[in-house]
Amino acid sequence: MPKKTITKLYAEFEQALAAMEALPYPLRETREKEYDAALALASDLADRIVNTRANPEDPIAEMLMKIAAAGWFNGTSEPLDRWTSCPDLDIADCVVSLRADLQAMQGAPPRRARRSAARTRVGDQVVRS
Repeated sequence: MPKKTITKLYAEFEQALAAMEALPYPLRETREKEYDAALALASDLADRIVNTRANPEDPIAEMLMKIAAAGWFNGTSEPLDRWTSCPDLDIADCVVSLRADLQAMQGAPPRRARRSAARTRVGDQVVRS
């Protein structure tokens, strides 16, 4: 059976979160079991997302989904993919910077390397006629 991509797992993760959040609060009697089951499913999916390698065809989008799932799984009060800062955690600056870089790369057009027909080294003089 082929492994699911982060994109597919994340769609299932969002559905599990929606089901969990749709339960009325306060939880009463059997609703606690429903909530616990939805929480367990969301936790399992978040763990699978974090442990799945990003698809090489769309790595930036999948890495951003991975950041969001990891933040939820670790109990951040604000979704990790929307952090602007978090003074309580030393890793926050690194993750926020990483997220910003990935978002910038996702929105930027692909860079195309310009190659000349002849290779030159630094310091070589180009003779033009």
